[in-house]
Amino acid sequence: MLAAALRIIRADLRARPLNAFLTGLVVAFAVGALVVTLHGRATLDAPYDRLFDATNGAHVTVVASDTATLRRIAGERGVIASEGPRPIIGVPVNGRADGIGLIGLPRTRARIEDPLILEGRRIRGRGEVVLARGWAREHGVRLGATIVAGDRPLKVVGIGSTAGSNDGGWADPADVLGLATSDRRVRYGIALRLADPGAAQAFARRVERDGVRTLDWRTQRAQLTDDARRLLTILQTTTLLALLAAGFTLATAISGRVLASRRQVGLLRAIGLTPAQVTGVLVAHYLVLAALAAPFGLAAGAVIAGRLSAAEADSLGAPAYGAPSVALLGGSLLIALLVVAAATALPAWRAGRLPAQAALAIGRGATSGRASRVAGIARRLHLPVVVGLGAKDAFAQRGRTALTISSLALAAALVATAMGFEATMDRLGSDSALRAQPYELRVESALPPAQVDRLLERTPEVTAVARIREIVLTAGDKTEIHARVLDGPLAAFPYAIPDGRAARAPGEVTLGRGALDALHARVGDDVTLQVAGHPVALHVVGRHVEPDDDGRGAVTALASLPPGAAKLDDPYWGVRLAKGADPVAVAGALRLEGNGRIAVARPIESLRREAADMRPVVYGTVALLIAIAALNLLTTLGLAIRERERDYAVLASVGATPRQVRATVVAGGAALAVPAALLGLPLGAWIFMLVIGATDPADGPDVRTLPAWWWYPLAVAGAIVLAAALSALAARGAVRIRPAPALRAE
Repeated sequence: MLAAALRIIRADLRARPLNAFLTGLVVAFAVGALVVTLHGRATLDAPYDRLFDATNGAHVTVVASDTATLRRIAGERGVIASEGPRPIIGVPVNGRADGIGLIGLPRTRARIEDPLILEGRRIRGRGEVVLARGWAREHGVRLGATIVAGDRPLKVVGIGSTAGSNDGGWADPADVLGLATSDRRVRYGIALRLADPGAAQAFARRVERDGVRTLDWRTQRAQLTDDARRLLTILQTTTLLALLAAGFTLATAISGRVLASRRQVGLLRAIGLTPAQVTGVLVAHYLVLAALAAPFGLAAGAVIAGRLSAAEADSLGAPAYGAPSVALLGGSLLIALLVVAAATALPAWRAGRLPAQAALAIGRGATSGRASRVAGIARRLHLPVVVGLGAKDAFAQRGRTALTISSLALAAALVATAMGFEATMDRLGSDSALRAQPYELRVESALPPAQVDRLLERTPEVTAVARIREIVLTAGDKTEIHARVLDGPLAAFPYAIPDGRAARAPGEVTLGRGALDALHARVGDDVTLQVAGHPVALHVVGRHVEPDDDGRGAVTALASLPPGAAKLDDPYWGVRLAKGADPVAVAGALRLEGNGRIAVARPIESLRREAADMRPVVYGTVALLIAIAALNLLTTLGLAIRERERDYAVLASVGATPRQVRATVVAGGAALAVPAALLGLPLGAWIFMLVIGATDPADGPDVRTLPAWWWYPLAVAGAIVLAAALSALAARGAVRIRPAPALRAE
């Protein structure tokens, strides 16, 4: 009996090799999607912590002009290990405006803050440099190139990253010291490990004073974790939709094949198998088919996941997570096999309970003689007959139709989320105020502040300048608010203000969403905060869009704070340019005039790099989901053609041309695409707005943006065209049906 059952199954596979191939392909895609998703989540899990561990990062980095001060700080209570002092210098590169900060790195491995080499190798002697990944990427410098730092040629032997400040690169200490001149002095940095890492911020504030700058690991961690969170949010949303679509597609393919194989079920019942035995045989049949196809999905998923993981890690400057583990591959396979078993068991059990005569009678005939509602609508709209026939066939099996439309709708939803992502990134890329940086250039320098002021004042394209300090304000319950304190014309720097108005005078402040929540304040309230032990009364006049520190930010004037507050932090300069001025040219001129001692950044560039980092994740997943949806559509149409083989034979026998038969199948595919697009696109827009608002509450609700309304009709039209093109492929099977063999049983 079992041998007979196996012969029946084998005969079914030989008779329908294309359907078997499509089913196996669906399994492979589903398994590959699982591998990519699970491994991608692991890659973005705590990237800073992995980088910190890989480099034995410093809890606090201290920079000063003399080594004696640093050695004294290294002897402070709470310090358990130190590395350095290391010489640091800023120099121009390649005789142009591009500047770089170089850190002297010992040739032996450092005990603390040892750069992770992402490409190439460590320096082995003078004349070599390892560039920080971000600097090399921004300036287009590759491994093996030679840069001229000051007057010294340095060969790029490696690209690296650390959890602390990278400056720009690492070179032999002798090279760094040799670059010093009378107007370009060397500073020194020391990396510290503390007994209590949680006390890093307090330690940094305690030792910081005039001429001594600090950087603590929590500040760096917050920045890198924010970048990872944005990537992870997008990855979670898109891959969740992809997994749902893969599940729907797998269920559609398997259950559809079982429903279309009722004649085989009837034969199995006829030779004496019970409903449970029929179910067991069919489950085993499709599990074997899935097991044969799954290795291809595992292999492809591992390759894609490895490359995507490397790209994600590179964008964050973190160590790559490595290839997918055996446990991850095994778990993905197990999940896929469980879905296959569940998708097979239910329809097989229902079909196995039919009497053998009933199952054999259904055979290859139509499952319903009544026209579907969609076909009725087509008739009432006086559409061509082929449209009605195609709609009837596509919607004949309600369960399979629902699964197919769900899969297609999820693909449309992901397209809508990608459209929202692009619209949001376009908006952010055109307005730096949405990232709390309402200026064209950000300038940092080791020069005396007055000298930087004079340099900016004599630049004709500059219309407004403000010294900006980032100072911590503390509430009575120890809540920390990170304030952007401006020493300059507040009105010239228009922060994005969704509620209230901008601060215009001393004593006024705008707060981020997180700060308002933490202080239990509203626009119009007065709040009292502490600055270096001194109380400060501020009037909240508005809420600004604050992307950092979970929205716990403030913007106010330096004159709002007590005398001496300016000494709490070294300033950077926000620079506004005249309309039509070229920010790239102005930045280059400032760097050149600063002789390598001025660093100039464009906030818009960092936003565009962030968008570029996210695009491979978004569009790679969109492509995967569209491929899965396309497979689902092909599977549905192929099964419909198999079930309706007799009907297509009748069409051909009464004179229907191959073109008309093909049009029938194409119409069925388009009929499935229309409701899927109409459901999926609004769903995707809603999901995008919900996810961005929920996962990035600090500024997500203020910056999330949907595309213009006319993009959605274009997307519906594109979905119909794509469905029609795929349906034309499936229609080849219907055109090849010959009336005589198909109607022989009649």
